[in-house]
Amino acid sequence: RFAMSAFVSRVVATPSTSSDSRVASFGTKSSRRAVPRARAASSTVVVAVSSTTVRQQHSLEWTDAWRSMASPSTRVAFVRDAERDALRNVLDTSGLAQALATVQGEVHVRGLVRGGDDSEITSSDVASLHIAGALLRDAQVIPTGVYDAVASLEFDIASVVTEYCKVADTPRAVVELTLLRKTLCSKYHVDHVPLRVMVTYLGAGTEILSESASLAISLTSDRIGRGAGDVVKRLVGQGGGFFGQKTCANTCEVVLMKGEKWPGNAGRAIVHRSPDVDTCCGEWRLTLKVDHPKHVNAIGFGIGNE
Repeated sequence: RFAMSAFVSRVVATPSTSSDSRVASFGTKSSRRAVPRARAASSTVVVAVSSTTVRQQHSLEWTDAWRSMASPSTRVAFVRDAERDALRNVLDTSGLAQALATVQGEVHVRGLVRGGDDSEITSSDVASLHIAGALLRDAQVIPTGVYDAVASLEFDIASVVTEYCKVADTPRAVVELTLLRKTLCSKYHVDHVPLRVMVTYLGAGTEILSESASLAISLTSDRIGRGAGDVVKRLVGQGGGFFGQKTCANTCEVVLMKGEKWPGNAGRAIVHRSPDVDTCCGEWRLTLKVDHPKHVNAIGFGIGNE
């Protein structure tokens, strides 16, 4: 069995008088949802939860991506399979994007999830975080399929966390599901954690540099200085094709990124950044982040970088 503690932080907003509005594309089709500009205030709710367990079979692509983390030569892996496509289709057709577009401000749902050996965290565990209530409490429009979509999210989050705990060799993980209305970290950076897993369910995905580009930035910073490393980051960011291609994660893809604290990976962590989110024009993203509790502020539940 698993024990879980959770924290819900809401940044609630009231619409301004401006009529300018715009949001990001979702999935593989371009779709714009209007969200007014907002002025933020905050409130908080603390929730205690419990859990049960269940088992699920996953695709070969899913299994291979997680297992690849055991190889010292692997620094980043992506899960791109039929399950991800199916989840993307559910979210695209459920009306969840329309509902979240009417929620003013940001929502952060963060939980410390603990587990025992030979067990799996299930969607019922994550459901105890009351994700639907946190995300949709202030929604002005709730289409018919929205709650089914949230149930699909809950099950997916449970599956991701289960694999994370196995691969990262930790009995617990810090999980954060966030409705973001600002750019979380616009500068290229590495994570000072063993392993970070990201999923962008709606909106623009995390921008990830190639392994060769990440290594070039790391070596330049170490041997010449941080300023020179920043120059390489800017060159890569301009899209000139330096040191290989950069990738923007697709919606619902699972991205596994080894950080500086992974054994033997110091100086080899993958460089990445958050996509730009135009706060003034109402763009937003729905993201999942999973981290090792020893390397993040698990007690204070502070909001960290992507």
